[in-house]
Amino acid sequence: MSVSLWAAYTSFLVIYMIMPGPSHLLMASNAIASGFRRAIACAAGDLSANTVQILIAGLGISLAARYAGMLFAIKIAGIAYLIYIAAQMFSRAKRSGLASESPKSAMSLYFQGFLASIINPKAIIFFSSLMPQFIDSTAPIGSQLFILGATYIIVDGTFLMVYGKGAEGLAARMGKSSLLVRYAPAVMIFATAFILIIRLVTYDLSA
Repeated sequence: MSVSLWAAYTSFLVIYMIMPGPSHLLMASNAIASGFRRAIACAAGDLSANTVQILIAGLGISLAARYAGMLFAIKIAGIAYLIYIAAQMFSRAKRSGLASESPKSAMSLYFQGFLASIINPKAIIFFSSLMPQFIDSTAPIGSQLFILGATYIIVDGTFLMVYGKGAEGLAARMGKSSLLVRYAPAVMIFATAFILIIRLVTYDLSA
């Protein structure tokens, strides 16, 4: 793979991620509710799921087609779980004036990040269609897939950190009593679930 081809791929990813996706919103939500350092576990979960999806796309395994019914049920359950979390946070903010309960455990945040990413039906399609566009057919495929996958993880991880740190900084400046800070985590998770529902309908039901 040439440097110019890699640079074009990286530039595309940067432009693509400027508009935050569901995982970025979830990261920002957890950074506000539990603090940036704890929210890093959420980012780790998201990137772990991305790694699994990249491997599936790179190996050309059509698991989604073979187990479509089961995967659809898991996606529905995952979205329902996110909505449940958001409803709890919204109710708690309304009653007590707090955006959330005491900071969640790292394992809980990791699970949220992994779940929000792994149930996204767009991801494998995205990786499967994007990566071949930047592969040089005259060079070894395996090493190029590794470079492309690693680059995606690095770029996405950087954006997750930026969105998380930015959300925490904004919350600190506005103060915990601010309505925006109190309700933002719940609203962001609701938005995450809504985006995933739209993608589920678009990519699963239209298949």
